[in-house]
Amino acid sequence: MANALHWAGSIRHRDSVFAAYGHGRIAVIDEHDIAAVAAAVLTSEGHDGRTYRLSGPEALTPGEMTAVLADVLGRPLRFVEVEPAVAGRAIVDHGVSQVMADAIMALRATALESFTSIVHPTVQEITGAAPNRFRDWAARHAADFA
Repeated sequence: MANALHWAGSIRHRDSVFAAYGHGRIAVIDEHDIAAVAAAVLTSEGHDGRTYRLSGPEALTPGEMTAVLADVLGRPLRFVEVEPAVAGRAIVDHGVSQVMADAIMALRATALESFTSIVHPTVQEITGAAPNRFRDWAARHAADFA
């Protein structure tokens, strides 16, 4: 979910989110849930040698995330899908090396793969608490986008 913070500038200045792979769904996870799982695993027995797949409770497209942010912020926002090459150039234009920009874009392209949309019950199973929804995260970070 914290990756959505890179939209803060365009939301503040243009009321818009610009992103590639607009139809890709990702079961984004709150960094607080990652920390809660890590704390539980590191402080309790039975986790040696185990690997856990973490996710948030819902798989969202960038457009759906934009709609949630608009609702939380109480103002209209628009989602604009951009071509991957344009998004990659924008990363380089912000001072990131071409090699790193290519890696970022390859990671973003995984949103088109079905595995990124799988909702795993792991946060609930390990912590006993339901994972935070994107709306919860957005409400906590509203000031970052205002």
